[in-house]
Amino acid sequence: MARLHRTQIYLDSEQLQELRFQSQRLHASVASVIRTAIGRFLKARRSVLQRRRDPIHRLVGAFASRTHDLAQHHDHYLYGSAKKKLG
Repeated sequence: MARLHRTQIYLDSEQLQELRFQSQRLHASVASVIRTAIGRFLKARRSVLQRRRDPIHRLVGAFASRTHDLAQHHDHYLYGSAKKKLG
């Protein structure tokens, strides 16, 4: 495990109560629950940033279309296949 550094945060009463509840439920310390939550948050943010760096995302919103169901029926518009029934 990496070296841990001490820090201080301020929580409102509801946050602290929920953290204590989750730590008991998980049989883990409050600090461990916080570290896990921060780790998941940072991993998700890295994933979002990596996707945004993908060159294909530069095309999002670059074109206008009067077709309102393009996302749902892209195979139909690209390849001529039958529209799938949704729902």
